[in-house]
Amino acid sequence: MIVSICSMFVLRIALGYTLGILFNMGVIMGVIGIWIAMGVDWMLRSFIYIVRFKSGRWKEFVEDGKNLWKMERI
Repeated sequence: MIVSICSMFVLRIALGYTLGILFNMGVIMGVIGIWIAMGVDWMLRSFIYIVRFKSGRWKEFVEDGKNLWKMERI
């Protein structure tokens, strides 16, 4: 969740603004710049998620019963 929010603000919004607005060399570059920023955001986020999955740290929450999303039934 934190990775998604941070990468969205840093990459998708900041890089999209930089490529789409500041480096605007016409209407076409503005739209392409925003799409490039979105693709870079997805690639970096995928890399971070793959590294986290392979590290196995996500298993700690499941094995220890610390799953924050688990709700008890009444």
